[in-house]
Amino acid sequence: MNIQNKLDVLETFFDYLGPDRNQAGEKYEALRQILMKFFEWRGALSPDHLTDLTFDRVAAKLAQGEEIRNIHGYCQKVAYYIYLEWVNRHHDLKHEPLDGENGLPSIQPIPDQDPLDDIRVDCQMQCLQQLPGDTRELIQEYFVGEGRDRINRREALATRLGISRSALGNRITRLLSKLRECVEKCLKRKHN
Repeated sequence: MNIQNKLDVLETFFDYLGPDRNQAGEKYEALRQILMKFFEWRGALSPDHLTDLTFDRVAAKLAQGEEIRNIHGYCQKVAYYIYLEWVNRHHDLKHEPLDGENGLPSIQPIPDQDPLDDIRVDCQMQCLQQLPGDTRELIQEYFVGEGRDRINRREALATRLGISRSALGNRITRLLSKLRECVEKCLKRKHN
């Protein structure tokens, strides 16, 4: 796809987000941050590339006239398939194309990843295992579901813990920060 076609496709995506370009830009950026965190949390070394790939696929579907009722949910579903593609490539598994599956766009090949990926995954698993069971379960439960279901689950989780949703978000942010530190230390140990 040439640059002009790609710009036209992205223009269709922005039109879908809203007629006001500033509002559409804000929605785009908020959705971009959600998708980046999705890929980041799962250990992808190029979350920005995978996020761009997600937007390209969704924008292409919109340009083809696909009716999408929940853009956030649709983007998350496409991101999930792109993540599966990345995992399959990462582990050298045979890839079967996802063309037309549930009306979702096909996934284009993703360039081979750095060998550091295996070490990163090992470090993430080690660091997760070092967490107390209830903390590990809290992190896992926080990321379950999509769209409205995820929001409802988080509200229920906050209620069960007796804290506000924002306090829950802050707790998760602190835990993820500690987890990232652990992974970085592990990577340094294994890289030396």
